[in-house]
Parts: sequence; C-alpha cells; structure tokens
Amino acid sequence: MSWLKDFWKYLGELTPAANLVTIATAFGALLTAITAIFVWSVGWEDIAILLVCGAQILYLWWLFSRSRLWNLRRWTCKRRVRPYDLQEIYENLGQRFYRGDVAPQEVVEKWFHINKDIAWRIDEIKENRARELMGVFFLIPLTKEAIEELEKGQLDNAKSIEPSKHISPHNSSAYYIAAFEAVSKDRRFEFVTMHKLFEHLRDLAQDSDLTLYRRPSTPRGVRLVKAYSFEKLQSDKEGSATVWKKVLPKNADFCCIERIYRQVI
Repeated sequence: MSWLKDFWKYLGELTPAANLVTIATAFGALLTAITAIFVWSVGWEDIAILLVCGAQILYLWWLFSRSRLWNLRRWTCKRRVRPYDLQEIYENLGQRFYRGDVAPQEVVEKWFHINKDIAWRIDEIKENRARELMGVFFLIPLTKEAIEELEKGQLDNAKSIEPSKHISPHNSSAYYIAAFEAVSKDRRFEFVTMHKLFEHLRDLAQDSDLTLYRRPSTPRGVRLVKAYSFEKLQSDKEGSATVWKKVLPKNADFCCIERIYRQVI
C-alpha cells in the first residue's frame, strides 16, 4: 500500500483549498457514478452525468500520478560517480547500457583520471536512508581538438574518445552526451533520470551557450534528437549512424525542454 502512503503525503503538501477540491471531486465522482448506475435511462442528461464522472476520475488519476512523481523527486539525489560505483552501474544497466554509445568499464575508469565530473548517478533515498540506483548519465567535457574532430566526422562515438586528447579537465562550452539510462523501464525512473540531466545542463548553460553532441543508439534516441532539433553532422547518414549537434542558448527554457521529453516518451 506504499502508493496510498505516497498519495496521502502528497495531499499533505497541497494547500487547504486544493485538498477541498480533491475531496469534493472524489465525493462527486462517487455520487455521480451511483446516480448513473441506479438512475439510468440513456438520455442526454445521463450522458452528461457520465462525462462529468469521467472528468472527475481523470482529475483524481492525474493527481495520483503527480503524487508518485512528487515522491520520487523529493526523495532522490544526484551525485558524482566514483570508480567504485562503476561495477554496480554496469551490472544494473546490463545489456541496455552496453549496446549504447558507452565505453567499457575499464576505459571509463581512465576518463576519471582526467575529469571526475563526467558521470553522475541518481539515487532513490529509502525511508531507512539507504540509497538505491535509479539512473545515470555520462556528460563528457570536450577539448577544442575533440570538437574539431566531431565536426569533421573523424570522431563519431564515445568509445573512440582518447582521455588525454579529447576530454577537458575542466568545464567546457561543449559536451558529448555518452549515455543517460534508467535502471528500470518504469516511466517515472526514466523521467527523473532525464530531469536530473536537464537540471545539470541548466546549471552549465547559465553563463554561456552550450553545445551538445549525441550519437543515439536506439529508435527512441533518434526520435529525441529530432524532437529537440539536433542537426546531423554528416548529412549523408541517417539515424544512429551519425553524431547529432544542438546549441543550447544561455539560460535556455528548460520547462519547454521537459515538455518535449514527456511528449516523446
């Protein structure tokens, strides 16, 4: 019954007016349903009653869905991936991680010698304060040489990245998104993982424009880069066969970016 507990906690965060609307809606939906069952004559009035009942039920379902997402956002945290985290990450993400544009574990460990801020993990904090992996994203700060090679098509995936040559030891104006994966296919986990990535990108784009590169590895990944208006670096190639590029303006509208992601998934 954890879903009921989450819903109750969420209602506790709402204003008294919102709670009053919720209670009135629940009572109205129940009363409308009883009326439709016992006083049914298939007339326009009955159809109107059913439509009202349906609208009330949809409102309650929307509120319930938000309570589940609210609970995850409230009890999640983002932190840097350390070398000792990699085994857990690769084991949990399994084949979905390996078939993506991600280098082997031993190569990623070498990346950390250049920059410790490449990989970030999202953990769910349990009631006993224990932490459980929800998702991860890899964001590689690029050197000028790496950017030039990407633009020329000489560097076309994260597995070809040479740490000392392509990875900047500091923040950069350009990043390669090597991976963002949720442990579970549950849409809540996927949304929270992407939400944390958006938060990270928003912080990076506060002072200047930010250039992103990404080579999608799945059909949904291709849909995402197209939905966000990424441009292909090699016009003669399609889908996952090429790297895509997107320039985020300074202080970009990330609310709009999140809405696009919800539509795609």
